[in-house]
Formats: sequence, C-alpha cells, structure tokens
Amino acid sequence: MTPATREQQRQAWLKAMGLTPWVARAPLPGAAAPVWLGQPEPEAAPPVVDAPRERRAEAAPAASSPQAEAGGAVLRQASEALTAPARASAPKPEPAAPQAPRPVADRGPRFTLQAYATPNVWVVVEQEDADAPELGRAAQQLLANLLRVWQVGPGQPRRFLCPPDGQHISADDAGLALGAFLQGLTRSGSARRVLLCARDETATLILPQRFVAGEGDKAGWLAVSSLSEMLEDPATHKRQSWQAMVQAGLNA
Repeated sequence: MTPATREQQRQAWLKAMGLTPWVARAPLPGAAAPVWLGQPEPEAAPPVVDAPRERRAEAAPAASSPQAEAGGAVLRQASEALTAPARASAPKPEPAAPQAPRPVADRGPRFTLQAYATPNVWVVVEQEDADAPELGRAAQQLLANLLRVWQVGPGQPRRFLCPPDGQHISADDAGLALGAFLQGLTRSGSARRVLLCARDETATLILPQRFVAGEGDKAGWLAVSSLSEMLEDPATHKRQSWQAMVQAGLNA
C-alpha cells in the first residue's frame, strides 16, 4: 500500500468519525513530510482538430483510478460501521403514561361549630367553611339577627372542631363527641336547651332528624337549617326553621 493510499484511508476514517482531516501544505519542523493528495495540474493539451462525433465519444475521460475507488469503499464501510450501531441503539421514546390523581383521604365527618349562650338556650351554629377562622360576613349578620330573639349579642363563642385532632373519625365517634360537647354546654350554665343550626349531615349525628325536638336526655334540643341554607334559600329554610323553633318553644 502506497503512502498516498494509506493517507486516503486515514482521512476516510477521520471523516466517518466526524473529524476534519487536513494536510500541511509546507513541511513542519520535526514532522514527517506531508503526503499531498491533490490532483496534479493537467499538462497543456495539444490543439485538437475537429473530429467526428464518434471519435470524440471514444476520447471521453476514463473511469476513476483504482486508488480513488479504494478510498471511496473504505469511506462507505467506515460510515456504515459507525452509523448502524447508533441507529439500532436509539429506540423511539415511549410516551409517558398519565399519572392518576392521588386519592384524597377520607377523614369522616368534618365540621366546625360555634356556640353562643343566651339566658335559656345555647345557640350552636355550623360554619360554612370548616377550615375558616370565622363565619362569613353574611352569616355573621344573620347570626346577630337570630340572637336578637333572646336579646343578646354574639359575644365570644365556644368552638367545636370535628375531627378534634384532624385525623380520621367515624360517624359514630363524631356523634359521641358532638353529644359530649352539647351536654357539657347545658351543664355549664343555666341554659338547658340547645338550638343547633347545622347541615343535615351534621345534625343527624346527634338527633334523628331536623325540625323535630329531641326526646329523653336530649329533650329541649332542636336542630334546624344551617345559616348557609337560610342565606341560599330563605323562603324555605328560614320559614321552616322558625316554625320548628316556635313549636318547640325555643323562641322565648
């Protein structure tokens, strides 16, 4: 193999690997003499006399030299050897599967109550938002109007949060805790009756149904519509709640 052929093979491999081959035009200090691969300048051709078309066709340039063909074959082999493994080792990425939303843990009944003392009735109201620090503005105004029945103001309420520790609680345990809270209210002062303004889900934890006075150790207890229900549909919930209060004697 001649130096020129070896140099052509080396440059073919460099091109296949993405490197730019070059050859110094002038000798470098301490380096081997470069192998110039450029084509020699053509010699001056003698004047051509017009010849028939058949003879001009016979004088067409010959095919490329064996050295050029060898260099091209080496370049093709190197390109195939470098690109084929890369295509085989790069599979198409699969689309990521959509993540399902995490299920929200069920903590059982959740509500917040505020209890206000009047001379003979404990008025207990449920907040529209169990996690809020206070009633909403409209609910506060409605509560103030309700407490005027007993000629008292809102004052400082007692609060009851369910679940008490923020953990899961069953409906039975929530009912026991609520009952203990209300029993404690009736034993802490002169008032022995309870007016509970709460949602049906909350009220039925302690009483069989709303708008019907309790019996037994819960005599004098009455559950009516929540303040939120009275604000959303006053024609229904205010009228029904007031009629139940009058029937149970909790309006005086």
